[in-house]
Amino acid sequence: MSGIAAVAAKVVAGMSVGASLLLGLVFHVATSTVEYKAATVPAVPFSLMKTRVASTSVISVLPIATTTVSKTKSFIKTAAPVHKPAVIKEVPAAAPITVASPAPSPAPAPIVPQPPTISPEALNAQARAAIVNIMCTAGSSATLSPMSGSGVLVDSRGIILTNSHVAQFFLMRDYPIKDNVQCVVRVGSPARAMYTAELLYLSPAWVAQNASQITSSAPTGTGENDFAFLRITGTINPAGTLPAAFPRLPMSGADPQPNEQMLLAAYPASFLHGASILTGLYQTSAYANVGKVYVFHKEDQWVDLFSIPGSMVSQGGSSGGAAVHASDGTLAGIIVTDTEAATTAGRDLRAVSLAHIDHVLQADGLGGINGLLSGDLQAKAAQFNADIAPGLTKQLSDAVK
Repeated sequence: MSGIAAVAAKVVAGMSVGASLLLGLVFHVATSTVEYKAATVPAVPFSLMKTRVASTSVISVLPIATTTVSKTKSFIKTAAPVHKPAVIKEVPAAAPITVASPAPSPAPAPIVPQPPTISPEALNAQARAAIVNIMCTAGSSATLSPMSGSGVLVDSRGIILTNSHVAQFFLMRDYPIKDNVQCVVRVGSPARAMYTAELLYLSPAWVAQNASQITSSAPTGTGENDFAFLRITGTINPAGTLPAAFPRLPMSGADPQPNEQMLLAAYPASFLHGASILTGLYQTSAYANVGKVYVFHKEDQWVDLFSIPGSMVSQGGSSGGAAVHASDGTLAGIIVTDTEAATTAGRDLRAVSLAHIDHVLQADGLGGINGLLSGDLQAKAAQFNADIAPGLTKQLSDAVK
């Protein structure tokens, strides 16, 4: 990793209602991020966007570096590997070859900007219907504090995309005693407990790097591998039934572009006290433009992370919320960190891209996002929780001890 700038991020926790509710995990990020052209990037303070229901969350992350590479990827086809051409020996020509001059190419047609395919009002309603609040509470004997974060429904079968730093509490359900940590999915505005859920996937790479920081007041991270998928399993009301199809946001592999307009939607809670988060947490959505785009590794030929400055959504509790292409209403990424500042207008929110998530899942042999979400999801969740989750839980539990 020599020659690559380190990234630092800081998250702050505070606030309480009976037991303290975690509002804003605080990360002092220490991973590597680089620019496509390999320039060294100076450190900048950042704030992590998960809400430990209790106070303002702030991280310190250093800008990963801008990139000018732009590609449109549609989930979720893996490009065929590029094979190195065989070496061809040069054979002298028997006689000179005359090559005709090519005809001049016609001038390219001018690019005409296309109007949005969805109205701002329709997009706002669609995004608000798809975002959820994830609330985890711990028993009085627990070392862990309650937590509030955001997520977004991405599949009509009830699949939620959120951050690993939010979903990790699902792994701690039986710590230190059985059923001690309870996580629920809340919907609406204000948020009301509606569904139970289980892990479908949580990044083992993220846990391996961050398990030691689960109780730290200053954990570290950049957003790399910071994603997880949850599967809704039932209703809080024993007499309730699951909908035939959940509202969702369609996903896009298109790289976010500088100055592109995005709609942000989440359940921010930095300026609320614990009781308000429990009973009066409202959705917030806002339009804002992309600032810079970044990569985690210089070989990445896609956008891993993008910034959106000056939004009211830049608060603790917004982690896992939606960043949506305003042009077509497709999900571009999920909120993961933001810069530290006294007001939301001065903060620079960061979102991890779906392209990053898709490439990580491909590298893990899961076939990308489409591969993970294909087939029998109940069976896949059961396999993950039986085969992989126990090892992740042990890493986190050992860190708490």
